Amino acid sequence: MRELLEEVKDLENNKKGEDADCVVSTTKVEQALKQLADLKLEETLGEEIVAQISDPQGAEVKKLISQLEQFKASIHEKPESESQSEADGIVYQFSYRPEQARLAQTTRLAELESRLNRLETVLGCSTDKLSRLTSATKKGSLMEVAEQLSATASMLDSSQLDHIEGRLGALAQKLEGITEKKKQVQQDDEKDKMILELFELVKKNEATLASIPQVINRLKSLNELHSKATDFVKTLTEIEVAQAEITGNIENNKTLLKGVQESFATSLNEINSTVQNLDSRIKALKKK
Repeated sequence: MRELLEEVKDLENNKKGEDADCVVSTTKVEQALKQLADLKLEETLGEEIVAQISDPQGAEVKKLISQLEQFKASIHEKPESESQSEADGIVYQFSYRPEQARLAQTTRLAELESRLNRLETVLGCSTDKLSRLTSATKKGSLMEVAEQLSATASMLDSSQLDHIEGRLGALAQKLEGITEKKKQVQQDDEKDKMILELFELVKKNEATLASIPQVINRLKSLNELHSKATDFVKTLTEIEVAQAEITGNIENNKTLLKGVQESFATSLNEINSTVQNLDSRIKALKKK
């Protein structure tokens, strides 16, 4: 009845724009469902009969499941020696045809032989080609070699080739740009040699780079000492100049003193002579 109700609703939805007269309407179907519910068929007929009427496929499935469970229970209950009847269990029949099995086996062997013949024709009976193939591809087995060859073959597709061609074009443009830059910037051999020499010097003096800060501090302290030494030397030179001037003045004073002494001695002699003359004159005057 539910399926009938759903079919009636589908027909009404599909035929809304047409003048179609349905023999059974949805209201009638709903009334019939109510009447069936009022009759209480489950209580009178039983749940199994109602389920078979409403869902026959589900009832069959449930019946099969119950039969399988009964069969399992009977297997566990009966001993192994007791034979089961056909009515109590499920009978399976297997048919084996040895000729057909041999034919299938021979066909498989023929296919394997054809594959081996193909491999022998490609690789040869000796291991030279195989060793060369493994050394060229750097793979240990034929499966790995085949996978690598299939990967390289897949790269030869049209889409992959277009992609590779585009990348090669971009690389060619980059190489052209690099060559142009090399042409624009041409370095001389002498500059290269000087740069190499400087680089070698830097590499040689890498060990002494750690002691450079200490050397700089020492040079700063030595600079201060040198400045003080230059000031001391300047003062010494000034003292020497002053000493030379003093010695010169002393020599001049000595010469002047000597001249004064000589003039004083002469003047003293003259004074003595004049005094003697005066004494003699005074004596002469007294006698008179």
